[in-house]
Amino acid sequence: MEAELKKKYCYVTGQVIDLYLELCEQCQLKKKIPKRGLVVHTVLSHYMNSWCQVDLIDMQFEPDGYY
Repeated sequence: MEAELKKKYCYVTGQVIDLYLELCEQCQLKKKIPKRGLVVHTVLSHYMNSWCQVDLIDMQFEPDGYY
């Protein structure tokens, strides 16, 4: 931001830029929200084969001969 301001204006200090960023509503909305880490949940089953997971892959765009 400072480099772009120097192209058009003179004597714009870092303090003025910081003040603008603190008061700018759009700048506050654009601030990144810190992401939380990956949360891993343990799946508990009461008996064998009571839970399963299937990964579906669409292979229509990569045909392998007849298949």
